[in-house]
Formats: sequence, C-alpha cells, structure tokens
Amino acid sequence: TTKLSHKVSKVRIYTRPRRFFKPCEHVDWSERILHEDNAYLIIDKPPGLPCQADNSNSYECIAPCVGRSLGLTFLRPAHRLDTQVQGCLVLAKNLKAKNQFGNWLARHKVHKRYHALTLQAPPRGNLRHDMLVPRTQNDRRRADELFGPGPRLLRKDKNNRGFSPESWKPCKLIVHSFTSMGSYFHVEITLISGRPHQIRAQLAACDAPLVDDALYLSGQDAVLLPNTNNNDLILAPPARTSDLKAPNKAIGLAATEI
Repeated sequence: TTKLSHKVSKVRIYTRPRRFFKPCEHVDWSERILHEDNAYLIIDKPPGLPCQADNSNSYECIAPCVGRSLGLTFLRPAHRLDTQVQGCLVLAKNLKAKNQFGNWLARHKVHKRYHALTLQAPPRGNLRHDMLVPRTQNDRRRADELFGPGPRLLRKDKNNRGFSPESWKPCKLIVHSFTSMGSYFHVEITLISGRPHQIRAQLAACDAPLVDDALYLSGQDAVLLPNTNNNDLILAPPARTSDLKAPNKAIGLAATEI
C-alpha cells in the first residue's frame, strides 16, 4: 500500500504501462558484473531495458532491477545507454560517486568505445555534426511541430534554421575501422561527446544506419526545412516521424569499453 500526501490532488494511473519484465527479472545480474568497488558497479547491460524510468513504469528499469537482485539499496546510472543498446554501463553506489563520474564526463576524462553493425560502410576518421537539443520552450514547440517525436536532428553547417543558437550542441565521434561481414559492416567507434542517440543519428546521417534500428533506417534521407534552399540540408529522417517507431529489440550497437 502506498501512502499519498494530502497535498496530492491528481493521481495518474496507467492501465497499459510499458513493460520490460523479461530483461529485468529473467537475468542473472551476478553473471553480468564486469567490475565492482565501493563506489561503482559496472555491468553488461542487456538490450531491451531502459536506463531511465518510463513514465508508466519506474519499477522495471536498470537501477531497481539490479539493486533488487544484488541487494543494493542505492544505485543510480552514472551515464546512459539507449534502451535497445547493450554493453558496459556504470552504476553509482552513492550520490558522491555519481556526481564525480558526471564531472569526469564533463571534463572528457571518460573514454567510451563501441562496436556497431551497419548496413553500409561509414567514413573513417572524425565525424562532426551539431544536434538539435531544444533549450527553450519555443524551440521545443517548433521542433515538435516540424518533426514530431522520434529521431534526433543533425546539421553540418552553422545555419540555426530559426532555432536559438544554444539549442545546437556539437556531436563528435571517431570511426576507427570497419570490416565487411557479408551484408553488414562491423565498425569500431570512440564516442567523444555523449548526446542522446548520437551514434545512431550520426551514422544514419552518413548513409550507414545501424542494423535493426527502425528509428533511423531512413536516416540517409535529407530533410529541407521551410525557407531553405536546395543546398541547405538537415541530415535526419523524414520531416514527420509519426510513422517511425523505436525498435522493440536489440539494435546493432554495443558499448564494449569504458
């Protein structure tokens, strides 16, 4: 039984919450421990389990699932992996450790390596885009009107497209190598910045979307915003994304080193 404060005037009940039961409860978390000390627990996160609680389900996400299984009362993700991504994830055992890891991230003291499976070969070397991360209410409203929820928007030049300058954030990664594997390419990547969906969006913008990433499989289609000319392209999926859905299974991306 949950006690409600007398100040609560509304309670939202989800009759069909999003469920992540299988990757939460049907996993032996003790076998997925990669490292543990007094401050941090590093695990091999399975695909299909979110790092951040869904609005309709705060019970089945990474920290509560691992904590219940291992008897740890305080666990917080020190960084995030997308729900469909698997691999190395750092969980902080206390608030001080979480803040310390956040400082390391901000100072670029944390190096993150990924392996990806793509449908095409990406360009080798440094990839640099700007991602739209709306910082103002007007920018959020305009982005939703133009594109709806879904894939992240990228640009390669300095045209703000009517958004405030602070809403464009740099995205950087390094493609070290790729190897042909029949219909796919095995790609080794170092992530420099850490934007949401960054690897997925940048590779899709280079015509090399990840295997099984339904949200970005149309990423090679450039989008024209209103009042732009034919040479002024935003690299992103089609302008309205209501027909695109997040994949419900693992995609071709794994965090292999941190």
